[in-house]
Amino acid sequence: MASELQRLVDNLGTRLGRSVALDDPNLRLLAYNSHTGETDDARVESIMRRSVPAELVAHVRAGGAARATGLFTVPARPELGLRVARVGMPVRYEHSLLGFLWLLASDGPVTGQDAAALRRAAENTARVLHRDFLLGELSRGRERELVRDLISADERVRGDAAHRLIEEELITAGPVRTLVATVTHEAGQPLGERERLALHLGLKVARLIELR
Repeated sequence: MASELQRLVDNLGTRLGRSVALDDPNLRLLAYNSHTGETDDARVESIMRRSVPAELVAHVRAGGAARATGLFTVPARPELGLRVARVGMPVRYEHSLLGFLWLLASDGPVTGQDAAALRRAAENTARVLHRDFLLGELSRGRERELVRDLISADERVRGDAAHRLIEEELITAGPVRTLVATVTHEAGQPLGERERLALHLGLKVARLIELR
């Protein structure tokens, strides 16, 4: 998926002749192209650390980024390292927020054609991210089956499940940490697509934090 997202960002940057970046909903960098103009500390920090300070995340959210359905602007905040305003486009799949595409205001005004290209790129990006989520669901289904076999009464079944879980890199042989997350929903009803996606993204973020 990473290479496909990078290709989408590179193609958009080439078409617009601008710097482009793609973040997840928590403003963690997923892909970016080479810079064509002025940048700032916030962009450098994002590239170097793949994250931005909590104060900057709050500034972006305070401007309504999480609720946006179209083009929006995040004003500069030099004291937060954001010396250059950002023009953003939310990446959504069926109303679920999957991330943001960003342009630097220092590259010039965003024309109507630019905005249309940005929206199309956001739609394509949403499909890639959603497809990755679905593929992950298939993988997790396989994992659930093997975990079920891991507690089987049949010793042969347990041994085979343990071997396959390690062989397929679904578990690690060694010390582990466990994270339990719950989502409030109607009793007796399966989780909706939005809630499942929120859990998936939350677990990915937790894994990235653990790896740092």
